[in-house]
Formats: sequence, structure tokens, C-alpha cells
Amino acid sequence: MVILVAAALALANGAKSGEVAQIAHEHGVGKLNIAVQGKEVQMELTAPGADIVGFEHAPGTAEQKKAVRDAVTALKNGAGLFLFPAAADCRMQKAEVTSALVELWDQDHENKSHDEHSGGHDRDHEEEKAGQSHAEFRVDYHFECERPGHLTHIDFRFFERFPNAKELESQVIGAKGQMAAELTPTAARLKF
Repeated sequence: MVILVAAALALANGAKSGEVAQIAHEHGVGKLNIAVQGKEVQMELTAPGADIVGFEHAPGTAEQKKAVRDAVTALKNGAGLFLFPAAADCRMQKAEVTSALVELWDQDHENKSHDEHSGGHDRDHEEEKAGQSHAEFRVDYHFECERPGHLTHIDFRFFERFPNAKELESQVIGAKGQMAAELTPTAARLKF
């Protein structure tokens, strides 16, 4: 369904094939696509690494590695970041976090012994790759709402947990059509 969300949003915006992946990267500004279909709510969040952990390079210090681990834990807790109306009875089914920072952090353990043999060239290449991609975090969420008729809004605690994030440009496709909204720390409720 995530592919359907991206395709539907691309079509809704008149984007040609391939344009969706070329969205500009701006610190402080994340993207959020939401598709509501029946009881299902799919959310696709993309945010710069600087907004989530405060940096976009390979985590080198123990503090940076902890920041990445803590961020992944917080991002996987979608129920704590996005609050649905109690009457809608929504429950998170899954959350999948991907980021070049996570990949580099995971590879760091594997590459330490390999670096001794390769002179660190592989790790340098991976760090360069993270810099080229701006080390964004992408999270795919799947929620199920038992009473979707009561799904009137979502409150975002995302900004409380990630204070470097200043804006989420959101697009929603649902039974009432499509809409776009700009969410900020002072306007953190998305109304359907």
C-alpha cells in the first residue's frame, strides 16, 4: 500500500515518473504522506537526519550512536508520536525505520575488523554515500482503526520528541478526497 500511497500522491500532484524521489532536502522540514482506506491508515514520514538526531554524517562517537539508537526507538513508537481520537480506536500494527545513518551504525560493528584489512576505504565510501543522500530517516507506519468514522484528526507529538523539526508538509488521501497541510510545533493537529 505504501507504493500506492506514493503513486497516488504523485498523480494527485501531477508529478511525472521519477519526480517523487527528487524532492528537495531542507533542514527543519519533513514530508508526511497519509492514506486512509477503510480501517487502514498508512503513513510515510521522511525527515532530515539533522531534524531527528542533530547530524547527517556517519555516527562516530558513542553519543552519536546512542542518538541514532534512541531515535529509531522513538520513531518506531508511532503511537506515542501520532495521537488519534480515542473514539476511533486506532492501533499501530507496524513501523519500519530506514536511514543511511542506521545502516552505517549497523555496519560499523562489521566494518571495524574489515577496516583493518582495507585501510578504511569501504567505510569512507559508506560515509560519503550517507552525505550524498543527506542521511534522511524514512518511516512507514501502518495503523488499524476499529471505528474509522471517528477519525477526525491526528495530534502530532512528533515536534515535542524531535525539537529540530520545524515543519511537516503533509498530504492526505482518504474517503473525503485529498488535502495538504503544513504542520508545525504550534499547529500540530491535522484535521480531516
